[in-house]
Amino acid sequence: MLRKERFFIPGLGAFLLAHVCYVIGFNSTLPPSLSFLILIPVAGTGALLFRGLAQGLRKRKQEKMLTPVAVYSVVLSGMVFSAWATLFRPDWGALRALFAVMGASLFFISDAMLAWDRFVRSFPRARLWVHMTYHVGQIGLAASLVLGA
Repeated sequence: MLRKERFFIPGLGAFLLAHVCYVIGFNSTLPPSLSFLILIPVAGTGALLFRGLAQGLRKRKQEKMLTPVAVYSVVLSGMVFSAWATLFRPDWGALRALFAVMGASLFFISDAMLAWDRFVRSFPRARLWVHMTYHVGQIGLAASLVLGA
């Protein structure tokens, strides 16, 4: 959340590890077969977002960020897919799965806005929107864990 450039890559790495943990937490077993239908829109959305980010990075002469942002985008999309796949898991109740979906989706939106504002084009109150979606997303993810305990 600091605006210092030198903290961006370590922060990206820390959040990447958090998403890997979420993927593991959502997938104690393989996702149900039917849930793979969700993979198409999730991967498509992630690819479209990355395409815009890549254009912004190239325009701003920040090509060195392409690989870290690409890796992060794939892992983030995997986390979103894993959360949405809980809707098809019989061991996840509907409310618990909805909190997981809401939390993961808001986390994705938060990261998308953060990256867009940073690499493509700034927009009004970006920090406010990023913080709000991030924190509400974290509450949703935490609630999905609490409901499973």
